[in-house]
Amino acid sequence: MLTGRKNFATNTSVATHCSTTARYEDADGGPRLLLCQIALDQPGVRIHQTWDTMGMRGTQSNDVELTEVFVEDSAVMHSLPVKHLDARVLETVWAWAWGDAGVLGRPHGSRGRCAGLDRSVAAEAGQDG
Repeated sequence: MLTGRKNFATNTSVATHCSTTARYEDADGGPRLLLCQIALDQPGVRIHQTWDTMGMRGTQSNDVELTEVFVEDSAVMHSLPVKHLDARVLETVWAWAWGDAGVLGRPHGSRGRCAGLDRSVAAEAGQDG
């Protein structure tokens, strides 16, 4: 059973599920960190409409409150010992980092291509770029 609150849960206006982490204290061998999938329509899940931002209204990053939400074993996507650095954790961290780099890199690359296009069009017209 999970109880807690997740802030900035992106796309809660359209999502059917979310993922979250939880610490399981009573696991065999000591505490474990669980990566879980939660259906947003199951009992005990409540979405608080806290996202009131004009520029990013479409992301709907509201708060999700979990009150004694049951998580089936099949909804636990990954489990690792607490204080253990795991390749899956690194994949998640790098996915965020590289995803942001890709989002920021594309506009920068496009700007460069457009500047090059301007220079080649100006050269064809006999003008300096």
